Amino acid sequence: MRKMDIWEKRRRNLAAILAAKGLKPTPVAREADLSVNTLNKFLRGETKSLRWDSLEAVCRVAGIHNPSVLDADNPFSETKNQIYAIIEDLTDDQAAEVLKTLRAAAPSGR
Repeated sequence: MRKMDIWEKRRRNLAAILAAKGLKPTPVAREADLSVNTLNKFLRGETKSLRWDSLEAVCRVAGIHNPSVLDADNPFSETKNQIYAIIEDLTDDQAAEVLKTLRAAAPSGR
C-alpha cells in the first residue's frame, strides 16, 4: 500500500472538516482573504498544495486551532484538537516541560 502524500492527507482532511462543519469553500476562501479558485482547486486535488500562510488562514476561518490537525489520520479527534489549542498558548519553555513529562509517561518513551 502506497503511503499518502502529506498534502493529499491535508486536502482530504480539510475537505472532510469543512463538510462536517457545513462550511462552503467560497465563503471560507473569501473570509480567509484567499482566491476562491485557489481553495476550490486545492480541495478538488487540481493543485498539490497551498502556501502555508493560506492554509493557516483557511484553518482559522474553519475553527481549526492548528493546521497540524490536518496531518492526523483522524482530524476529528477532539482530544488532540484540544491539545493543539493548549500548545498554542504555551511558551517554548513551558512546551519543553510538557514534552519532558509526556515522554516520561509514554509507553515507548519517544
